[in-house]
Amino acid sequence: MATNIRLRDIPKPEVKSVSPDDKIRKAYALMDEFNVDQVPILDDGMALLGVVTRRRLVLIRGDWGEMRVCDKEWPSPDPEELLRSSDASLDDVFDYLFDNDFVLISEDGKQITHILTINDVAKFLYKQQSSSFLSLLLRRLLALRRTTASSGG
Repeated sequence: MATNIRLRDIPKPEVKSVSPDDKIRKAYALMDEFNVDQVPILDDGMALLGVVTRRRLVLIRGDWGEMRVCDKEWPSPDPEELLRSSDASLDDVFDYLFDNDFVLISEDGKQITHILTINDVAKFLYKQQSSSFLSLLLRRLLALRRTTASSGG
């Protein structure tokens, strides 16, 4: 499915992330607010340090609401997979974005300028009435639902 949609064409809200000194509960609140399962950990220079995942939060014992992000170890994704230029096409990142909640937009490969979530893409496609991408998104959601139902989850 070839389109001319570039990541720069999709409106992106301000970067939603946590810093190492933030409380873990802030990451959890961002996950709930934006309906994602991962939140990037960025330093003051907007460089990626790791990712707080909902799955990892479930495994943490104790009152993590008072813990700081730096009090725990978090997965460090491969920046090559997660970082994209705003000139990248939506075609090229769609499957990764669907499976991983977000991609990080960086023009220099280091400093994060935007975070693009699957929700941002869905809103954009709905407003653009892009039937081919919406159709693909719905097929992926239905396949995921069937997989979850058959696995008892």
